[in-house]
Amino acid sequence: MSDLRLKGTYVLVINLSRRIQINVGALGNFSFENGYYCYVGSAMANAGSSTLINRILRHLRNPNLRKIHWHIDYFLKNPNTQIVRLLLLPSKFRMECEVVNIFKKEAEYSISKFGSSDCKCESHLLYFRDDLPI
Repeated sequence: MSDLRLKGTYVLVINLSRRIQINVGALGNFSFENGYYCYVGSAMANAGSSTLINRILRHLRNPNLRKIHWHIDYFLKNPNTQIVRLLLLPSKFRMECEVVNIFKKEAEYSISKFGSSDCKCESHLLYFRDDLPI
């Protein structure tokens, strides 16, 4: 498998069936409205757990069987969340910030500092009242 297929950016579309409160580690407590959330991440390793496919498989695994490592892990651990769609963007280049900016134009709002501690974006988790057309 080539490097191009192993690394890249991904988008998780997550349905939240009801309003919840979650403690997101160092970020603190957040209220999440029911609706749809778009989480944009990247996996830029050539091998191992941080390849694109392995990162997605991790997110799809039972949340009770994995350690909490990223902000999104806190969110996905809640039983009211369900990944309903995913988009893989294989690439040699990190594109998550550009992808976030595309989705942000249509989002109701973003969750401040969520998933963006390693970049200058306001957030990598965006809220949509209705399902995303992807």
